[in-house]
Amino acid sequence: MGKTLSTNGSETRGFGRVYFRQAREEDFPTVFQLVKVLGYNPEPQQLREVLRTALAQEGLRCVFAVVSDDLVVGMITLRSFPVIRLGGIQVSIEELVVLPEWRGRGVGASLVNLALSWARAVGAARIEVLSSRERESVQRRFYEKMGFQAADSQVYRVDLAARSAEPLSPES
Repeated sequence: MGKTLSTNGSETRGFGRVYFRQAREEDFPTVFQLVKVLGYNPEPQQLREVLRTALAQEGLRCVFAVVSDDLVVGMITLRSFPVIRLGGIQVSIEELVVLPEWRGRGVGASLVNLALSWARAVGAARIEVLSSRERESVQRRFYEKMGFQAADSQVYRVDLAARSAEPLSPES
């Protein structure tokens, strides 16, 4: 799982090459902006701490798509972890965001292809992405066009910040 991501570029539509680079702690303002583009409004200091922790994780990669003048136009966050039932590694796309003015130019596809290459390099059995049905990427069938298939899964969550610490029970 210690494999690094290639920084080779790929073509964007009409705007030359897009290059990739790992995010760094000093990129916090850019990460903050991109998380807001995703529709979240994080508390800055908390996000800064989460970014610092994430960048130190062995199985996590946060990568920027960069064009000329070091302009960051997109970001993908990938997590790899062993899954017992798969008998191997799974890679999960945790965040994928492209600045609105750069959508439709191949930046998102380049980031997903980078993720697929990294997943293969770490020997992953599967790569998946969890996305809300309301997201533009789902509405436009972006992931399906990239070769992903909708899974017959249901996601269940407990918002720990909103719940008391008392144990859960199926009778509750």
